[in-house]
Amino acid sequence: MVLKKTEYIVPDIIIKKEEDWEIQLNDGWMGNYQINDYYQNMILKTKDNELRAYFREKASRATFILQNVEQRRKTLMNVTQFLLDQQLPYFEGTGPLHPMTMAEAAQVLGIHPSTVSRAVKGKYIQYPKETVPMKNLFSQSVSGISGSTTRNAKEIQEMIRRRISEENKRSPYSDQKLKELLEGDGIFLSRRAVAKYRELMGIKSSFNRKES
Repeated sequence: MVLKKTEYIVPDIIIKKEEDWEIQLNDGWMGNYQINDYYQNMILKTKDNELRAYFREKASRATFILQNVEQRRKTLMNVTQFLLDQQLPYFEGTGPLHPMTMAEAAQVLGIHPSTVSRAVKGKYIQYPKETVPMKNLFSQSVSGISGSTTRNAKEIQEMIRRRISEENKRSPYSDQKLKELLEGDGIFLSRRAVAKYRELMGIKSSFNRKES
């Protein structure tokens, strides 16, 4: 018997509700970081031009790294605030996750979409309900009838999952039938798209779901 090692997720961002919503970076373990005074004094005191140039180069690189760390922290905070503003009902548990892309966030924040992507990559948000990957709070929208309604990918998957849970196990719904049922809900997708969503959830085909 092989025992699996328990893995714990340490959130990068903590969102909590006191009198108002608060956002905290969970990076206190890093402590305060700055250039060591010893090297700064060496730059000022040394009479060796070559040594002074060496220390200045190292100090310049260190300053560049520190500035980048601060910029990434600032970007992460800004993206989190954007998510909180846009998805407040979701965080409060009173509404679904609305369709929203990283490109839309980037446009509002005045940065490049790749900057948003790098900021959220591998990051986790902890809020009162659960801890989730930040990337999961972004999703592509799926247009419904005449583009009058939109659903994000997670909502589409949940609609398919619900329909399958209600099916007759002796005569499970085919992807074509699921497509037709979704159309009744105002969601128009191709049969292939329905199959893709089903497979992403790890749900077997109708043939393999059939019970005798």
